[in-house]
Amino acid sequence: MGRRGVIAVPDSGVDLGVDIYRLWLAGSKYLPDVAVLMENALAHVGHAGTSDAAFVRPAVFGGGVYGPAYGPMGELRDLLAEMLAQTATALRDSGAALVLAADEYQKTDEEARDMFNRMRRGGT
Repeated sequence: MGRRGVIAVPDSGVDLGVDIYRLWLAGSKYLPDVAVLMENALAHVGHAGTSDAAFVRPAVFGGGVYGPAYGPMGELRDLLAEMLAQTATALRDSGAALVLAADEYQKTDEEARDMFNRMRRGGT
């Protein structure tokens, strides 16, 4: 750790190669994996709309077939679906940006590039 709690990033060499690899790994694996979780959740939210029968109630209560809770619950479901979809897209876009940054950065230092490529192949 450097001054004021800032982690120092190496300027060149093997340590930079390790950092570049971690950046690439986050963008190529970790963020896309979380995006898949968001997309899976989105699929479940979509299926929740097929359970609208749970809101059906006897006409004697008035207020329509579904009652007063149905509208707000539908709006909440739609808002959650939109948030999950936007989050998945943002994660994928961020991952792609990290991969691009790692790929470009590794071109600037031969030793860093060699370590980055070794780590991508599973070596250390």
